[in-house]
Amino acid sequence: MRQPGKGKAFFDLCDAFAVRGCAVCALVERDLTRQVDLLFGEFCNDPPTRRRLVEGGGFCERHSRLIEGCLGQCLGVALVYHDLVCSLASRLGQPTMRLPRQECPLCADQRRAEDSYLDQVLAHYDAPQLQAAYVGSFGLCLAHYERALHRCPDGAFRHRVQSQQREHLRRLERDLVEFIRKQDYRFAKEDHGEERDCWRRAVRLVRW
Repeated sequence: MRQPGKGKAFFDLCDAFAVRGCAVCALVERDLTRQVDLLFGEFCNDPPTRRRLVEGGGFCERHSRLIEGCLGQCLGVALVYHDLVCSLASRLGQPTMRLPRQECPLCADQRRAEDSYLDQVLAHYDAPQLQAAYVGSFGLCLAHYERALHRCPDGAFRHRVQSQQREHLRRLERDLVEFIRKQDYRFAKEDHGEERDCWRRAVRLVRW
């Protein structure tokens, strides 16, 4: 693939591959948290923004939970949801009433961020710094792995991505075997090593 210049996203990915899970998930979660702070902090008093949110019908279940945890912007959340609640209340009971159902704006932000990070991974796949970080990581979750495969430029590149993901899964498999073994009372006194949180990593990686 043609390599664009290495920007902040490249170095963020190199650092994020050190997390005990999918690096893309970690970066997207960070970005969405910042986006929520921005939306309900700086833009909560922006009439076009609030009108767009009302017309769209609000947010999906997953991102509503993210907003609920945004304790630092509770006033902004109250202002925006006041408009949403008033709009819904005025529609209820109308014979032709239809609740607005557009795409959750945070879902759209999430998809764009995921695609951007995955494109960075593929564009710089052979860059020594990123390659070392990726090989030493725990791999991508299945959702982002599948997205990455569909964005590969050709079959040979796709095969390389598949092979590396297989290595990550084999490593996780070995850790799970070791973790399960140490649950046996005969080996329960052995210290836990790299496998200590493998069950959490498995949940994080084997998800769609």
